Amino acid sequence: MADPIKKGVDLHIHTKASDGKLTPAELVAYAEKCNLGVIAVTDHNTYSPEVEALKASSSVTIITGCEFNAHFRFRTGRSKLIHIKGLFFDYLHPEIQAIFQRERECKRNFVKALISRLNGTECIPLAHLSGNPEGVSSETPGRIHITYEEFEQLFPDTVSPGRVHVGELMRRKGYVSNVYEALDIYFGELGEKRCYVNPMDYTASISMEDCIRAIRNAKGMADLAHPYFYQLTESELHELLFAFKQYAGDTGCMEVYYKDYSRKQEEELFSLAEEYGLLPSCGSDYHGFDPKEALISYPWSIYKNIAQRYKEVYTSERSVPSEGA
Repeated sequence: MADPIKKGVDLHIHTKASDGKLTPAELVAYAEKCNLGVIAVTDHNTYSPEVEALKASSSVTIITGCEFNAHFRFRTGRSKLIHIKGLFFDYLHPEIQAIFQRERECKRNFVKALISRLNGTECIPLAHLSGNPEGVSSETPGRIHITYEEFEQLFPDTVSPGRVHVGELMRRKGYVSNVYEALDIYFGELGEKRCYVNPMDYTASISMEDCIRAIRNAKGMADLAHPYFYQLTESELHELLFAFKQYAGDTGCMEVYYKDYSRKQEEELFSLAEEYGLLPSCGSDYHGFDPKEALISYPWSIYKNIAQRYKEVYTSERSVPSEGA
């Protein structure tokens, strides 16, 4: 077996259990093909038992993970939906299971609201988009018409549905060329927002403080995902990081290295991580719907530092996956 320390790590990946394309088994096989040493499967507000079952047979070390929804209220009164990755936690802990259950129903209500908002909207002709994939009608689709019943038929096993799933349904029906065009044009956080539905209106409304408390009670590490995604002012970012560190304590990490970040942004976030005493983390945020997407091999040292801190915080309470696994 190759020396695992020479392999890379990817600590932000999604499967079909939430809004990814691959099953857990397919994803782990892909990680093995990419010669990764460690992955964290971080589906939205859920953790698949199938992932847990794969730990024993895979050559890749698989960390228990989840990308939780939480909200943070700034001093100005503005609230923002924040994504917090839990790593190494006990997914069967009652507080974690309670979050999963609440969010599951909220996500379905969100999808229903999004589908309702989309229906009747005039669709941009595919000729104006980036290209028409094989198997999708090239006719101008007119106005959007999709149903929740179609959604359920397409994604019968998804326990944490979301925008990416709706985008894939739109692609299948010929309204967009790919999932990311649906996000960019119709309902993504950073796009044109023609049919935007605020997820804050359909969340279980757990606060960032309570979310991190649950992760810590379940003996996990709290990792702030993609901090530049939230479109914060400089003062808001500092306010968020200060509060995050206060709540997370020594378990606090931050996604310094992310697929969309430039070297300059990574350097800025590394400095902020040092300033607030947060361990640098990483992730490709792989979903698999775009052929250009790929798992990313980040340095092994990122995992090593987080695993070492985990051991220090939770000494003798629970074991951490071996670095030589």
